[in-house]
Amino acid sequence: MEEDSNQPPIDMNTFQEILDLGEDDESFSKSVVQTYYSQADETLEEMEKALARKDLAQLFSLAYFLKDSSLALGVTKVQATCWTIHINSQLKEDDRSGDLDKDEAVKRIGLLVERVGGEIDEAKKWFNKFYPAYVPVDD
Repeated sequence: MEEDSNQPPIDMNTFQEILDLGEDDESFSKSVVQTYYSQADETLEEMEKALARKDLAQLFSLAYFLKDSSLALGVTKVQATCWTIHINSQLKEDDRSGDLDKDEAVKRIGLLVERVGGEIDEAKKWFNKFYPAYVPVDD
C-alpha cells in the first residue's frame, strides 16, 4: 500500500493521446476531463456507500470502473489505488495471495477509499492548472 508522493498525478504520455485526439480543439480534451470529474466524484460517493455496507462485490466493480477511467486519462495514482481496492475486495493482499479476511479487507479498503479521494482532488488541481479557470475544484 505504499504511495509514491513524488509521482505526478497525471501521466503526460497518456494524457497527450487525449489531447492529440482533439487535434487543435481544446474543447474535446476539456470535455473528457469534465466527464472524468463527474464519474470520479459519483464513483467515490458510491464506493463510500458500499464500504459502509461492507459490500465487497460492489467495491470490486466500482474500483474496476474508476481504475479503467483513470487509466484512459492517465490519472496514475487513482488508477493504482483503485487496483489495490479491486484486489483487496477479492480478499487478496496482492495479485498472488488470498490471505485477507473480510474485516481486514474492509479496513484496508477504507483507508484506500480515503486516499483515492485525495488523489482525485490532486488530479483535479493538476487539470485546473493545465486548463486555467476551466473546472472548479471543491476545496
